[in-house]
Order: sequence, then C-alpha cells, then structure tokens
Amino acid sequence: MKTYVVNWHGPFTDEEVENFNDAFGLYLITGKLKSQKIGDIQYCGITERNLCDRLKCHHKKSLVSRDRQYWLGQIESSSRRLQRKDLELVESLVIYFWQVELNERKRKRAPERVVIVNRWFNKDGILRMRKTHIGQHLNDVIFWDGEEWHLGNLKIYQNS
Repeated sequence: MKTYVVNWHGPFTDEEVENFNDAFGLYLITGKLKSQKIGDIQYCGITERNLCDRLKCHHKKSLVSRDRQYWLGQIESSSRRLQRKDLELVESLVIYFWQVELNERKRKRAPERVVIVNRWFNKDGILRMRKTHIGQHLNDVIFWDGEEWHLGNLKIYQNS
C-alpha cells in the first residue's frame, strides 16, 4: 500500500501566491461559494509546473468568490521518485474523502488503497501547533483500505 506525507503550507492570499514558485505538488482552494455562509475546502488540484502560473488563470478560482485562500502541498514518499500518478492518487483521495464541491468528476470514484499523512505549516515553513484554518479540516491521517476510512489526528509534542 502506498503512503505519502503531504506538507501543506499556508494559507496564502491571491497576492501572496503570485510569488510562490514551487512546482510539482497539490493545492487546495478554500473559501465561500456564492451561496455559502461558511467557508470550506472548495477545490483540490495538482500541478507539475510553477504553482503561481497554474493558479493565475485557474478555471474554478473565480467561483470561490469570498475569503479565497490557498494551501500548497508538497508530497514526500520514501519509496521512490514521485511521478504524476502519485500526485493524482493523493488528489483523488482528498477529493473522494472530502467530497470537494468543485471537483465534480473525482468525487464519484473511490481511489485505490492509500494512506496520506497531512502536516500543516504556516507560510514561513513553521509547523502549525493549533488547527485554526478551514483548510486544516482534513484529518492528519487518512487511510483508505478500499472499503473503509481510518482517520486520525496527531498530537504534536515539542522535543525539549
């Protein structure tokens, strides 16, 4: 079974993401759609090119009309060099589990068996100790065994 660690950085505003030049990763668009009162994860996507360029003219971005922010995820895997199919597998798990509103196609089909561990960092790369942002509603551990979800949140202990 494949296991990935996703290091999420954010949240970024539209202006801040313009200066983000990393490539090959995932992104979440959070905020509110026109009819929503409460913000949520609205879109999950992948990119192999510069993330700033990908988000500049994104086809779903304008649908998140209020409080739009971004989380940018870099994937780690100890088993091998990452390929596009790895990005797609992690993206599929997030979309299927969360039933992300603007990802209509990938909400319908379960991914293959996979485990992801989500780690949350601020924009400066410092580990976030408290969960306060809607992007962090994803569980820290999401394990899909092909039939059932196994979920958990990790406690962070300072090494003193």
